[in-house]
Amino acid sequence: LLVVSLLVPLGFTKVGASFAFAIEASVLIGIALWKSRPKFAWAGIGAMLLGLSGYLWILGSETQVDRPIDALLIGLLMVAVCSAVYWTLLKRSIKDIDFALVAGSLVLAALSVRLGCVLIPRDLFSDRRDFVELLSFSIFSLAAVIAALKIDQRAAHAMAIFGAFVSLCIAVLQEPSAPQPWATLLMLGMSAASTVLISRRVAEKNWVSPPEAVAYFTGAILSVLFLRFGQLCLQDRVSGSNQMYNSYIALGVITVFWTALAVWKRKPTTIGLAWTSLLLTIIPSTEMLGDGPGPSWLKPILLCVCFASLVLLYRISEIPPNSRALFDSGCILFGWILSSLLMIKLFTSSVVGLKEEPAITASWAIYAIALIVTGFRAKLQNLRFGSMFVFAITLGKVFLVDLVNLDPAIRVGLLLLLGIGMVGGGYWYILWRRSSAPGSDS
Repeated sequence: LLVVSLLVPLGFTKVGASFAFAIEASVLIGIALWKSRPKFAWAGIGAMLLGLSGYLWILGSETQVDRPIDALLIGLLMVAVCSAVYWTLLKRSIKDIDFALVAGSLVLAALSVRLGCVLIPRDLFSDRRDFVELLSFSIFSLAAVIAALKIDQRAAHAMAIFGAFVSLCIAVLQEPSAPQPWATLLMLGMSAASTVLISRRVAEKNWVSPPEAVAYFTGAILSVLFLRFGQLCLQDRVSGSNQMYNSYIALGVITVFWTALAVWKRKPTTIGLAWTSLLLTIIPSTEMLGDGPGPSWLKPILLCVCFASLVLLYRISEIPPNSRALFDSGCILFGWILSSLLMIKLFTSSVVGLKEEPAITASWAIYAIALIVTGFRAKLQNLRFGSMFVFAITLGKVFLVDLVNLDPAIRVGLLLLLGIGMVGGGYWYILWRRSSAPGSDS
């Protein structure tokens, strides 16, 4: 074997030498597994390193190699690496196993990417070699996750998590203008499968405490992947929209899904994911809430989805008593913003025909009335206090702005609306206090 190792690189080409070393490594490690001879295994690992060095020499010198021969050589080297890792798993200590799994995973990742570049036709992706490399790595990451579940070693799990994370970043950051959109969708699907599989194993092993954190993290990743999926599916299919508006549409769908699941399951994880997606959807931005370009139907639908989700999540969320006031204040504020935007859109339409200033005042008054009615019916003190605050702001706007700038008929209508709401609320409060037991709603 020593003579072969010395003569082959001198007598044949670099490709022939790499072939010889790869075959020699697989045979020696196979004998070591069959006969339990460690010296044969170490000799095979040495031949494997020589084969890998020879292949790196081929790549560095840009030697032209036929695709079938190149793929066969890569396959032989991968067999040798897998055999060495398998022998280490069976015969060596934990430290050796961890090192072998980490080193073997890195080598197999590089060989897998190279194999994908050799086997996948470049014209399929408009000669985009970088995209072929990304797709090959995503395939390897999914295979690494499946192998880690079978091996059940900490180093294998660590490399699988690292590969899944890199694959996730690749799938999310890949531009929609990829040569073939279906390839990006394929990477998204493989990333989602890798995330679900590795998250299940992390939850089974109790590596993260509390377990709900794993479920929340998994749901967040799947939401990001679906957001990317929505961008690709809606590209050039929605009139008057671009990638930003496609993102808002996908966010609305995600919010509906998590809200429905939260109402059904009533679990903290699903409720937390629903709140997260809702907040990301209703964050103020001029592109979504202003009068910028975009589909005319998008803003009202998003506002309706957000307002309905806010009401449902407010009803099912269990909040500690010491945080209830802050939670209610935030919900009242978001509800005020959403209802105002939605009613302003309605009142300023051609059907109603109001101007923006009276539409704002009317929407605030209606929201205050809705708050006080809900506060009495549901016996929620914070909502009643919130309605008083909204009434006060509305009164200030009426006296400081509207009485000077609006037409007399609109001013009379707004004052009547406010008067009916405030007098009716006060009368209802008196009747409610008389009918309730003392101290029942302090």
